[in-house]
Amino acid sequence: MTMKSTKRVLLYLLISVVLVSVTFQANFSDSKPQQNNEFIELDSAIIQGSNPSQDVEFTTEASSLHNYSEIGNWATAGETRDVVVDGNFAYVADGSNGLRVINITDKTNPVEYGVYQNGSAICYEVYKNGDYLYLAYGLNGFVVLDLGLSMITPPPVANFHSNQFGGYECKALDVDGNFTYLAMGEYGLVLFNSTVQDSPVYKSRFTTSGINAHDVDVYTGTAGVYAYLADTDFGIRKINVNNKQTPQDSGATYASGSSSRIHVENDFYGFVADYNGFVILSIASFPLSQRYIYSDGNHANGVFMTKDTAFVTYAGNNGMKIFNVTTRTQEGVEFIGQYEDAGDCYNVVVDGDYAYICDGTSGLEIVLLDTDSDELYDGYEIYDVLTDETDPDTDGDTIEDGNEFYGYYSEENPYSNDTKNYFYELDPLNNDTDFDLIDDYEEIVLGADSYFTDPENNDTDSDLLSDYDEIHVHLTNPNIVDTDGDSLTDGEEINDHGTNPLESDSDFDGMPDDYEIFFELNPIFDDSALDKDNDLISNIDEYNVTLTNPNNNDTDNDLLSDGEEVYGIYVPTHTHANGTGYIVTNAPKNADIDTDGLKDGEEVLIYDTNPHDDDSDDDNVIDYDEVITYLTDPNDDDTDSDGLDDWWETHYGTNPLLDDTGADPDGDTLTNLEEFNLGTNPTNSDTDDDGMDDNWEIDNLLDPLDDADSDLDSDSDGLSNYEEFLLDTDPNDDDTDQDGMDDLWESENGTDPLFDDADDDPDNDGLLNIDEMLNDVDPLDDDYDSDGLLDGEEVNIHGTDPKRRDTDGDGFSDYEEVLRNTDPLDPNSNPTLRTRFKYIAIGSSIAAGIVILLVAFFVAYWTTRPEQKLFKFLATQKSKGVTSLTLKECTVHLDKKLNRGEIKQLINEFSDSKNLTLDGNRVWLTSKNEIEKNIKRYSTWIEQSKTKVTTAKEKRKVIDQIKFDISMCDKLELIDEANELTKLLEKIT
Repeated sequence: MTMKSTKRVLLYLLISVVLVSVTFQANFSDSKPQQNNEFIELDSAIIQGSNPSQDVEFTTEASSLHNYSEIGNWATAGETRDVVVDGNFAYVADGSNGLRVINITDKTNPVEYGVYQNGSAICYEVYKNGDYLYLAYGLNGFVVLDLGLSMITPPPVANFHSNQFGGYECKALDVDGNFTYLAMGEYGLVLFNSTVQDSPVYKSRFTTSGINAHDVDVYTGTAGVYAYLADTDFGIRKINVNNKQTPQDSGATYASGSSSRIHVENDFYGFVADYNGFVILSIASFPLSQRYIYSDGNHANGVFMTKDTAFVTYAGNNGMKIFNVTTRTQEGVEFIGQYEDAGDCYNVVVDGDYAYICDGTSGLEIVLLDTDSDELYDGYEIYDVLTDETDPDTDGDTIEDGNEFYGYYSEENPYSNDTKNYFYELDPLNNDTDFDLIDDYEEIVLGADSYFTDPENNDTDSDLLSDYDEIHVHLTNPNIVDTDGDSLTDGEEINDHGTNPLESDSDFDGMPDDYEIFFELNPIFDDSALDKDNDLISNIDEYNVTLTNPNNNDTDNDLLSDGEEVYGIYVPTHTHANGTGYIVTNAPKNADIDTDGLKDGEEVLIYDTNPHDDDSDDDNVIDYDEVITYLTDPNDDDTDSDGLDDWWETHYGTNPLLDDTGADPDGDTLTNLEEFNLGTNPTNSDTDDDGMDDNWEIDNLLDPLDDADSDLDSDSDGLSNYEEFLLDTDPNDDDTDQDGMDDLWESENGTDPLFDDADDDPDNDGLLNIDEMLNDVDPLDDDYDSDGLLDGEEVNIHGTDPKRRDTDGDGFSDYEEVLRNTDPLDPNSNPTLRTRFKYIAIGSSIAAGIVILLVAFFVAYWTTRPEQKLFKFLATQKSKGVTSLTLKECTVHLDKKLNRGEIKQLINEFSDSKNLTLDGNRVWLTSKNEIEKNIKRYSTWIEQSKTKVTTAKEKRKVIDQIKFDISMCDKLELIDEANELTKLLEKIT
């Protein structure tokens, strides 16, 4: 390396050292420690996880920090390792010298008071549990001393020797609740139940490979109970001891290599004396993470935490260092002081103004931390807060510096910014923190002129007047934003309006200040008798009586001034004016007093309606709908004078502005006027939804508003009124066509109940329909009893019963007796067995012929029976209004006794006689022949109607039948017949 480059390297090194030193000095002197309530957010951040900080090595000179001094010392013949301070006594674990009780009443001259020693075993740690001392006594194990019996020579009441624990030393202990936890080196962690303090009972043990437990601190938090072990061969281990019988390794560790002591403060932080220095751990994270480390090459032995200050002792002539740990980050922790000492320092305890340092062979050293006993350590006062370390109240406000810095507690003052009643933002260098001319103590404790105020806020009630001005100048209440309760803040009254903050009505005119200001009146001049908005109502009356806006002559914006509404408006021509020609709404704050959607002024000045009545003409249509929606006359319940109320017309959608009484919007032949008078719906042909048209019900004396009459049988003919409607028969006449056959029988047997068809013979059996009914046989079945004789033959020729195969009951059918020339009405006249043998004897040829004829007859009979069932089924469907059927529907009804081909053959064969038409796979239940017959009947009826009176009901039936036939013509493509029917329909209508 050249000389030039060597100089350059040395220069860079020098600059770096200077920059580090200056930066540290700046950070140290400019930062102010934060108080407890300011690191809550950091706790939450730890739970969420953060990056562990890097190791930092400080090179600050010791001379730049505050050096604390020893004021007293107790020399030892042993090696002081741990101490517990309680009142005027310190209990010292003095290594091979056992336990020593030291009287520390005089801190400058501590003297030995009592002793307990058992051989040369090393006493590592002491814990005071009530009147008992628990000792971690090395090879002597776990020892319990009773101070209640003697403090000079406290006797042991329990001793668990190390032989019980594999011969390992007991190095540390901690008590949490009813359990005591022992750090037993390589033996691990041992638990005792110490509910009975002088008689602990062994509970359990935790161990793991490579363990060397040197210290233990147990903390019960929100996550449960955990024991934190400082392991000199590993670092920190977190042990789950919720189950005292079986402690478990949580797996959360900090592997630094070697840790001597740990102090757990809360759920979030652990403070560690480590081989590498002073460490702050995040104990809520997994694994445990490092938040801060102070590493200067020295080994930390002990750590104690109080008031966000960590006191850390070191081995190797390094004494004790003090850290401000209010902010637990690498950048936030401050090194604020030290105690220089030769020798190995072990543990340290801070009690009040003093630190008690266990300085090994040098004994117990007492260091004064707070010269003026103001609870603020000298190092803070000198280098950080800048207060006088010799004066407990630097600013002379009667509140000690420590209380101002850490927080002053006041149970009476309600203005602390903390839920625990602490004031945290006080300035120990200023007796008036908020500069309001009232000192802090007076604001917090004494109460300024009986008012407690906020010493950290010069305007406690935030009314824009300082506390001092409120108390001493304006005489207002500094705790209440509006002293006189007029809804104006004291500051607004003083600064903006010039009103009196102690009087809600500054000008005594009967109107409060806030009212006058809101409505732009004069709050400092009596203007109560004036009428600012010229509505004929004085300002005071608008405030007291009408409660209206004195700045707006129409408060409710309804086109009537407030005065017109209160005193009345003169409209002599108005339909609803009172006897003097006035209309008085008496509602100047309600634009629509009848809530009909029209403003009062619109009703009075424009529409001539009653502002007090939402329906001026009482027609059940509110005025708004009349004038805006329907344009009807709101003072006339029948605007078009057609006899139909406006409500009825608007409700059912007829025209309320046009005489439409004769219209029929639902096509039920009832005019609107008729429907109005009947109470039916003009837009629904079946008002009661019972399946029967309104006009049909009216014509047949039924009730179109009662759906229950559809199930009644008015003429007791076995057909309900609804069924009669479907058949178009008369529900009040059991024989509509007066042909002697009642409607039920005709509808069930396939005849026409609307035309006289008594003399018809649709089954061609020689028996008329009327006779079929009288004989109770089927008019569509030519052989009702299937005995081989037509029904007409049985009734008209043979006198037999067409319903019985064997009328005389002699065992021979009527057909057989007729065939054998015997009397079918005489049971004694019948073919005998001898006669049959005679026929056989005549000749086999004749017998064979007879047999052949009989077989042929029965074959023919059985093949024709489904035919009768088919035609009866089709006739029944036709009577029900069915117009057509598919071949499949026919075969299903016949139980498939006939296939589709056979049905087609029958339909084609009997199409004319049965009035059927086959079109592909569909059977139409009418025929050209039937329609032609109907045309003749319609023509005859039309001619007869010219000479005789016909009812509307008869006329409607004929019209409906013609329309039906026209529809059938369209289906069957009978163009000529359809034209002819149309002409007939035109003649009728």
